[in-house]
Amino acid sequence: NQPLQHPIVACELGFLYNKEALLLALLDRDHPDNEDIKHIRKISDLTQLVLQRNPSFKPVAAGSASTDELIEQYVCPIVQDTTNNGVHRFVCYQKCGHVVSEEAVKR
Repeated sequence: NQPLQHPIVACELGFLYNKEALLLALLDRDHPDNEDIKHIRKISDLTQLVLQRNPSFKPVAAGSASTDELIEQYVCPIVQDTTNNGVHRFVCYQKCGHVVSEEAVKR
């Protein structure tokens, strides 16, 4: 329930997690809040993501800007498209962890 920050990992289902928070949750598997990570059995089930930071990104305090004014934190390194805004799909290569937009893969 925290904003994503480096290092970020993805599970095989495509869910993104803060690596540190996930590792702590894996240590305490019996905690009731950890029901949504039952599918992760070991660290090797995760892929550490390699994300391209958006040079235009500036952190904004919650509630101080409309969603139209927000600049996304990461961009696709190929088409310079935003990757984590929930509108554009993105793809993670499991072997290397690089993240690109689905549009870049189709090109």
